[in-house]
Amino acid sequence: MDEQDTPSKDFSATFARLADHSATSGKHIKLRTKVECVRKSTIKNLPADDSFGLMKLSQVLTVMQVSRSNWLEGVKSGRYPASVRLSDRRVAWRISDLKAFIDSL
Repeated sequence: MDEQDTPSKDFSATFARLADHSATSGKHIKLRTKVECVRKSTIKNLPADDSFGLMKLSQVLTVMQVSRSNWLEGVKSGRYPASVRLSDRRVAWRISDLKAFIDSL
């Protein structure tokens, strides 16, 4: 599908309405503090059964309690365990590598 085939939408009015509403309501959204690294005290338990052996990124992030961007940056720099490529667009982590990483903390 070419770009010419898709209708263009103008979201500026919607954005302006949302910005005005948030400014007049006076409500502030408290954001969670950004976690820069994995700490042993914040790690949840890994699955006891190692028979399947791999965890998806969402599962790893649930266990490690760190943001996606920080985890991927740490993997790239070598601070966190390397992933295993399952397909062109899918990666996973070995549970044994994650357990070794947690033990090293």
